[in-house]
Amino acid sequence: MKRLFYLSVVLCGVLLLSCKEDPVTVDTYQYEATVVGRGSDCGDLFTIALKRIDTDTTFEDGTYYADNLSADFQEAGVKLYINARVPNDDELVACTTMGPAYPHLFITKSKKAQD
Repeated sequence: MKRLFYLSVVLCGVLLLSCKEDPVTVDTYQYEATVVGRGSDCGDLFTIALKRIDTDTTFEDGTYYADNLSADFQEAGVKLYINARVPNDDELVACTTMGPAYPHLFITKSKKAQD
């Protein structure tokens, strides 16, 4: 009978500890970006001016073609917070050599910055 009592106490303790609320998670972003405009030689891709927020990032501050930029943000001057990665080989877009050459980044997560 004592074993059942102790087992019940342990089980209740485990259940109570597993029910604690998680703290509110704040989305974390690697970069601040401003949409510059439609690129001149890569079809419908837009260029963005990128600024690092996180020091441990793949891309340096500068101008990039934004692969996978949401249609909601395709307007010059829009300020964003984004996470990005290097595009995979099957995600590369063919560009002409008519305009300036910018590296590409693939946006994995984005939200509009609050003014």
